[in-house]
Amino acid sequence: MDQDDLPDFLQLNGLRERPGMFGGRDRLAVSAKRLPRSLTAVPDAIRFAPVRPMLPVGNLTFDPAVGGALGIPPPGIDLAPPAASTTATRKPAYRVPPPEVIAAAQSKQRRWGVPASVSLAQWAVEGRWGEGMPKDSNNPFGVKAIPGQPSVRARTKEYVGGKLTRVQQDFRKYASLEDAWEARSKMLATSKLYAKARPHLNDPDAFVDAIASTYAPNNPTYATTLKGIMKHNHFYQYDNLPPEAAQ
Repeated sequence: MDQDDLPDFLQLNGLRERPGMFGGRDRLAVSAKRLPRSLTAVPDAIRFAPVRPMLPVGNLTFDPAVGGALGIPPPGIDLAPPAASTTATRKPAYRVPPPEVIAAAQSKQRRWGVPASVSLAQWAVEGRWGEGMPKDSNNPFGVKAIPGQPSVRARTKEYVGGKLTRVQQDFRKYASLEDAWEARSKMLATSKLYAKARPHLNDPDAFVDAIASTYAPNNPTYATTLKGIMKHNHFYQYDNLPPEAAQ
C-alpha cells in the first residue's frame, strides 16, 4: 500500500492516523466513536499499537525492526509441523557379551577354528544372551539330546509346518558350560554333518549359511538372524584373536 492511500484505508476501517507514520514510534488508534462504551476507557498503552512495515520472506513475514522472521505465514501457507511418525523405531544399542563368554568363543576358535563371531551369535540366539538356556542344562547353544545322552526337558519354540510353535524338547545336559562350549565347537569342526561348512571357516557369514540348514533345519530365518546379530553387535571384531599369553 502506498503512503498516499493510507488515510483512506484508515478512514474506511474506523481508524485515524497519528503523526510520524512509519517511524519507530508511529501508532494507529482506534477511533473512540467505533469503540463500545465499555472499551472507551482502555489505556493508551493498549489502545495504541506500534506500526512497522512487514516484508514477506519466503513462507515467513520478516520484521526489519526486530531483525528476524516472526513466523507469521502469508495467507494460504500452512506452517504447522508434520505429525510425528508413530511407526519410527529406534534400533537398540549393540550389546557386549561378558568377558568370559568372549574368552570362551575365542578359545574355541583357536582350538577348533570355528569363528568366535558365529559362536557368540549362537550363544545370544540359542541361550538368549545367557539368560534363557534350559534350567540345569549348562547348554547355551540349544543342542538337542539323542537317546542315551543326559538331558533336560524344556519348553521351547520350534517351526512346525512353517509356523513358530511352542513344543517340549529334550536338550542335552552338560556337566559345565566349558563342556558345552567344547562339545558344540568340536561338533561343528569335525562332524560329517558340517563338512560342507568347514571350507568357510575364514568367512563367518558363509559359514553360517552353510550350517543353518543342519543346525536349525526347520527355521527359515536362522542364518539371517545370526548374521544380523553378528553385524549389529560388532561380533566380527572378536575373530581377530589376541596373542596367546606366555606360558
